[in-house]
Amino acid sequence: MFAKRKYARKRRPRRPSKRRVTRRRNILRPADPVILEKPIFDAAGASTYLWMYVKPGPAAPANTPGEHSTPQRVLSLRQICADAVAANIDSICPAYLGDASWACWRAVWEAALHMGTDLPSVFAIFAEAFGSEASFRSHASIDGVIERMHRATQELKRSALLTCLIPSHGKHRVENVFLNISVGDFAQFVGAVHNCAVVLDCSRMAPFTTANLVALCNIGTVEAVDLSNNPIVDDQFLFTLNTCLVNGKSSLKLLKVCGCPGVTHRGILALLQACESSLLAYIETEVRLIPESTFAQSFLHRPVPAEDAPVPGTKWRAISEQSTMAVLGRQSLAMKFHYILRVRKLVSCSSVLWDFKFLSEVADQFAQLTDLHDAAWRQRLQCATMKKFELPYMYIKDPGMDVVLRVVKHKVKLEHAPDAPREPDMPPESAKCASRKPRRVKTDANSFFFGV
Repeated sequence: MFAKRKYARKRRPRRPSKRRVTRRRNILRPADPVILEKPIFDAAGASTYLWMYVKPGPAAPANTPGEHSTPQRVLSLRQICADAVAANIDSICPAYLGDASWACWRAVWEAALHMGTDLPSVFAIFAEAFGSEASFRSHASIDGVIERMHRATQELKRSALLTCLIPSHGKHRVENVFLNISVGDFAQFVGAVHNCAVVLDCSRMAPFTTANLVALCNIGTVEAVDLSNNPIVDDQFLFTLNTCLVNGKSSLKLLKVCGCPGVTHRGILALLQACESSLLAYIETEVRLIPESTFAQSFLHRPVPAEDAPVPGTKWRAISEQSTMAVLGRQSLAMKFHYILRVRKLVSCSSVLWDFKFLSEVADQFAQLTDLHDAAWRQRLQCATMKKFELPYMYIKDPGMDVVLRVVKHKVKLEHAPDAPREPDMPPESAKCASRKPRRVKTDANSFFFGV
């Protein structure tokens, strides 16, 4: 039965021996969601710019050859190689600097300073590796010519550097930073350069918030800060800063808080009393903590002594106007730090000093920064040349002095002694009444009737 059914079937066409390849359709998968990075805005409300990759000065136009050209001379092979590396110095990573000594890299760094390609990021790498070398320089020679830079900017920068730089201190680096930066990135970048002592000038920076200023003060490499003319700096801010200093979160050694209406006598005195064990060694403010002796002499019209008067209850001294240290009130913040470091030896720092100044202008990352660079160096020059007529009140720490206690004058309370009980006035003898005789009891009839 099965055989008949087998042969009774209709024969189908023979299938080809070649295997048919079945093409599968492409699997349609949902596209990955496009993740848009959230734009970062700073205190100015504008997009941030990468300040560490911006050249210190704008480049000169390419169609002006020979404006800053030097006399033709035969260059050595070493100088030719150094110029070629300096032209592309932004491609250098820290691992390259360990392959050769400072004697080899010195020509490259000096060529970068001469060309104006010493970016802040490159300077941080070289300062971290070779900042302790005696021949390391932070700026090109002021009398020399910086190539690839506008003539006006070059002259303005030379004048500003002559007034801002510390004399005979080649490791003082001056940097201008505009407002629209990321404070977190700035703190992370500057805090990683351990071979530099950082000085911050944050005066007249109203857009900065309290969190921004506290973050800047808590950078591990920041040694001095100028917070003058900021309305948010008050006694509460000083209390927060005091807590960071005592706990070791901040390594601040110099502080300037002038022109801050929220700072009072109580806040400055509490800061001086609590920071005796911290690294803070100098405070400059407009608040006067009058010592007891000076207060008495002001009424007696006696001359104030030339020596520094101690602040009662603290290990600090108020610098007198007749003292030799009174000149610090008219110097820049970097000069004050250098003087206290070299002369008084109250602080210790690294060999390289990085001086930052925050400007209120907003910079565009992709725009020409010629006008902004000119305004930045002009403001630097103006701040260095214009000085106040009146000196602020300066306080410096003296760890070896004994604490002078403040004499507290208690108010004398006058108490009257209670009066003795007053005796009643006795009447005169003439006014006395005759005393009444007691009655006698009659015991018998004769005395009763006859009076016997």
